Amino acid sequence: DKYIKRRLKKLLKIKIPEKTSPLLCQFLGYILGDGNPTKKDRTKTHVYVRATDKNINNLYLYGKIGENLFNVKFNVRVRSNINVNSRNRLNFSSHILTKFIDSISKDVLNNNPYRKIPKLIHKVSNKEISYFFRGLFDAEGCVKHHSIVLTSSSWDIIVVSQMLLSRLGIYSHIYDALAKYNKKSNRDAYQLAISEPKSIKIFYKKIGFEDQNKSKR
Repeated sequence: DKYIKRRLKKLLKIKIPEKTSPLLCQFLGYILGDGNPTKKDRTKTHVYVRATDKNINNLYLYGKIGENLFNVKFNVRVRSNINVNSRNRLNFSSHILTKFIDSISKDVLNNNPYRKIPKLIHKVSNKEISYFFRGLFDAEGCVKHHSIVLTSSSWDIIVVSQMLLSRLGIYSHIYDALAKYNKKSNRDAYQLAISEPKSIKIFYKKIGFEDQNKSKR
């Protein structure tokens, strides 16, 4: 059957990394922050990975990173001016990618409050941790007056981030439920703030942002 042969050929072209790398860790950080599956039940067939972001350039950047890592196609859909509920969205075309991410940790694509940093990230090199945080801060970080802030509805992400950042010499403070993460869902938020001048310098030196709007601040 020609259709089955085409599908098999497409699947065989997908690359699965055999070991960790800085870009793989960066990709995981971004997906942990802004990624989500197309179906909540990931045991079903053909569940794909997508990501939403206000910054369209981020979506293209991480689409290219995913394409280079896994040899999968992607597309970016820009928010419609007509539909106010639409979002800028990055879509990957392979359900095998979803299975690969789940094989690392099912908590990466879990419901937001229950997401966790994969145990794999605890074991990687400091350089790879730096790239992981670049992806995560591109997704969920912002630059405020005299501080760099990571916001998440997951307490685990905030606490583990504080611990891993300290490995890089970056020290931070955690604030519990300073604001609501999502006013519509009334979900609590947690914030990790880096405000010590020395730690901010180390952050920009070792981690930084791909997001040009954040890096310029």
